[in-house]
This record gives sequence, structure tokens and C-alpha cells, in this order.
Amino acid sequence: MLAEHRPRLAGALLTIAALIKIYPALLALPYILDQRRRAAFWWTLLCGVFFVGLSLLVHGPAPYINYLNKVVLLQNSYPYAAEFNISFMGFWSRLLSSTRYTIPLTHQPQLVTLLNLLCSLSLFGMAVWQSYRQQHKGMLLYGLWVCVTLLISPANGYYNLVSLIIPITALMAHKANAKQLGWSGRDLALILAIALICVPPAWSNTLPWLYERLHIGWGTLFLTPAFYGLLLITLRIHQELRN
Repeated sequence: MLAEHRPRLAGALLTIAALIKIYPALLALPYILDQRRRAAFWWTLLCGVFFVGLSLLVHGPAPYINYLNKVVLLQNSYPYAAEFNISFMGFWSRLLSSTRYTIPLTHQPQLVTLLNLLCSLSLFGMAVWQSYRQQHKGMLLYGLWVCVTLLISPANGYYNLVSLIIPITALMAHKANAKQLGWSGRDLALILAIALICVPPAWSNTLPWLYERLHIGWGTLFLTPAFYGLLLITLRIHQELRN
């Protein structure tokens, strides 16, 4: 709604979010694919050039270079496998790479990179495809992009999951607008997803007998329930957009 009726403000706010953490910039992509909201994309780009240029004059390029080297270019100095990281990169790193956080099934860092890339590209392609097909479903589509952004970001802290209020609210509003009465399996899946994202990192720390098992091999699959909650919400929105 804001992107359609107040594109300047929408572009400025999205630019500020992207300056704090670069991956929200992906949320501008639905705008360029939707003619009604395309102006918000151009304002995001314009504001981005202005703010980046201003920060370069004040701070120089060092902060950007440091961020790119440490996070975006996937250097080993960043704790991708830590439990706070709720993303594809975090999931595969815990399962398939030796770190100080987990004992993996096997140490295959190249496989981690490959699987992360395949999952990210598949999800990104699905979001682009839905954007071409479902431009009229604004909030539901925007909620999908929020979920996709969180999953494909190499470093997505658990604290970012507060933004899931957008896709969850969009799903509830869609159900109300469709006048879907009663409960269905999809509703139960959404409730399960919400319950899973409420499980914080390090939830097993107070259970020593369980902590060790969840940090070794197949146990890492159960280490971060919030990852599955995020994935379930993403697939739930995708299913609604297909119908």
C-alpha cells in the first residue's frame, strides 16, 4: 500500500533498512515487477545512491569493504554455523562443516556452498515467478519476499524473525478476505510454524543430556526449530499464491 501510494517514503525506508543490513534490498525486486509499485523501486535506487554516497564521503569505503569480505563473500571468520543463524547457510554449515559449534556428518565446505546456492536460487526463482503471476496480491506477495530474504541471507540472526509478522498477518488477512471458515490442515501448519519460530537459539543449553546429542551429526537437524518454522511459512504463502 505504501509503495503504491507513497513511493518516495517507501523507497527511503527500504533504503535505510538495506543500509543497516544489505539483504533487505531484495525487497525492492517485487516493486520493479509490479507496474503499480515500480516508482518505489526507482526511489529506492535513488535514495540508495544518495545515502551510500553520503556515507562514503563521511566514513570512506572501509566499512563496506569489511562487511563484504566478512559476510557477503562468506569468509570463514563469520560464525555461520552458530545457532542464531536461521538461514540456508546456517543450516547446511551446521550439518556439513566442522566448526566450534557442531560436529557435522562430514566436513564438506564445498558441498555447503553448493547446497546453499541451489536452495537460494530455487527459492529466489520461485519468488520471481510468483511476482510475475500474482502482482495483485500485494501483501501476500511481499510477505513471501520477506521470508525468501531471510532464508537466502547468509547471516540471518534469529532476532530478524520479528519481521515475520508481515507474512503471518498477510496470511491471516488473506484467509479472512477469502471468507474461509473453520480450520484446515493449512491452518494447523501455520500454527505449528509460529510455534517453531518461537523456539529461541540455544534452547537446549539447560538440558545437558540433550545438548550434546543435538550438536553431533543428525542431531543438528533439530538444533534450530525456527528454521523449519520459517520454511513452513514460506511454503504456506507459496501454496496460497498458487491457488
